[in-house]
Amino acid sequence: MGREGISRPRHKVTSAKIAAGVIVTADIADSGITTAKLASTAVTKAKALVFASTEQTGNGSEQSIAHGLGAAPSIVMVCVTEVPDAAAETGFDVAEGTHTATNVLVTVTNTVKYKVFAWA
Repeated sequence: MGREGISRPRHKVTSAKIAAGVIVTADIADSGITTAKLASTAVTKAKALVFASTEQTGNGSEQSIAHGLGAAPSIVMVCVTEVPDAAAETGFDVAEGTHTATNVLVTVTNTVKYKVFAWA
């Protein structure tokens, strides 16, 4: 008996299945997704380019902080760690400049302490 008359169900990942949250293992296997493909494209800690500075002190002028990422960061976060009483009373400012492949550029009010985190 031949296989000509037998139809095998095709599993496919469709937008409807994604929206409904009903994708099963057979859907993934039929779509050609493999463990090797996932591993090669996954974002992992080992592949991530991340920089965390030591504590810095603002001086009211633009400061350059070398990050060592080898590329301009796509995300930068400046976290204030200490606000002296004078700055707390009068207010303080944190402004990012145009970051480069070597430095994160920030301007922070005089005497305000902060750390920089950057991802490329």
